[in-house]
Amino acid sequence: MAPLEVHGSFRHDGFRLAYTEYGDSASSAGTVILTHGILLTRRMHRPLARRLAREGFHVVTLDLLGHGESNGRTESCRHRRTAFAGQRLGLWSHWK
Repeated sequence: MAPLEVHGSFRHDGFRLAYTEYGDSASSAGTVILTHGILLTRRMHRPLARRLAREGFHVVTLDLLGHGESNGRTESCRHRRTAFAGQRLGLWSHWK
């Protein structure tokens, strides 16, 4: 049986960022956030996310700004490590 997959999005810094959750968010094994590299999308992590969810983890994959289903321009200033970290923190804040 495939683990539960839920697609969603949230607003961060004026942009829409897309994500997919796998497994149970109340998992005692913990939450794993997987992010892709430049010019890729969250879908690259689907096999790993499904496997980790089957093993009891809550897994979230995120399309960073300007990638996949997230919107925004691909300006170089938006692709700095600090911007990527901010997008992951925005995802975390979205859950609270």
